Amino acid sequence: MRVWFSFIGIVLMFCGCKNEKRPVLPSNYLQSIFSEIKKIDTTARVLSFIPGEGRFVFIDDVLGSGTFEVYPVKLNGEVRRVTEHDYEVTNLLFADSAKENTTTQYFFSGGQVIEKRFKNPEENVIYKAEYKKKLIYRVTAIYKHYNDSASIRFLYNNDKIKTKQVFSSNGALDLLFDFCYKKDENPDYKYTIVKTKPGVFDKFEFNSKLSQAIMSHFDTSGKLKWLLYIEYDDKGNRVYEETFNKTYTNPVFRKTEYTYNQYEEMTGLKTNFPRSNTKKRYDFQYTKRDDMNNWIERKTLEDDNVFMITKRDIKYSNKKM
Repeated sequence: MRVWFSFIGIVLMFCGCKNEKRPVLPSNYLQSIFSEIKKIDTTARVLSFIPGEGRFVFIDDVLGSGTFEVYPVKLNGEVRRVTEHDYEVTNLLFADSAKENTTTQYFFSGGQVIEKRFKNPEENVIYKAEYKKKLIYRVTAIYKHYNDSASIRFLYNNDKIKTKQVFSSNGALDLLFDFCYKKDENPDYKYTIVKTKPGVFDKFEFNSKLSQAIMSHFDTSGKLKWLLYIEYDDKGNRVYEETFNKTYTNPVFRKTEYTYNQYEEMTGLKTNFPRSNTKKRYDFQYTKRDDMNNWIERKTLEDDNVFMITKRDIKYSNKKM
């Protein structure tokens, strides 16, 4: 078994998700964004993007980048629990005695993550997930450092997420994300409603044939805040990204390339900021594996220097503790 651990003017018109007025962008809204990007980098791949038709097969990954709190992890075997320890390394000779910085635990049931625990000196959070018909239904987040909690509920229509609701610890509905879909069943808009008041919104574009996606984020007036362009390989792994971020005084444009091994584990990450000609490279070396061929030790290098070692403890359902 293999376990799979989210400017330009706008017009107001009726949107297909609910019978109320929502901001809708003109059909050529990308052109003015592309013009801004072209001034920074004429070789940007997003400039040649053309929206296509047909169901986009990697929808879950696109939505997951800003929607789900329990992310998938790829593992072999009937996994019951995974504990990951991150150690910051300043001297490789003393790596075994390096101070642990972060601990992350995943608990599984039926091949799905039902609980995730994340702890470092600044945070201590527990996520508990509930499922209905293999779809994530509710996530409860417990923030132990702040003695607080929140509950996130997902509502679906024909297995497509329609609404994400965020409740505070007293049960009040604080935040709502409402999704609209196109005729080809791809997401079109995601609207954010804060305590009944309209907020920011996101726009999605896809080219199913070329496995390309764009997610753009706008404020309440329709001003672009950031854009994310993604390319996938035929296995659904992100292999290339471009980010255009306008939340800073000077807009930031970044390119990112990803590489993987035969096990679909990330082996490399390269970033490039064309405006400043700043480049960074990260490599991931999987130095130890267990008898199920899951990695249990990984070294992370930044520009050829090891700065983190991650050790995994994996418990399987069909093995003794």
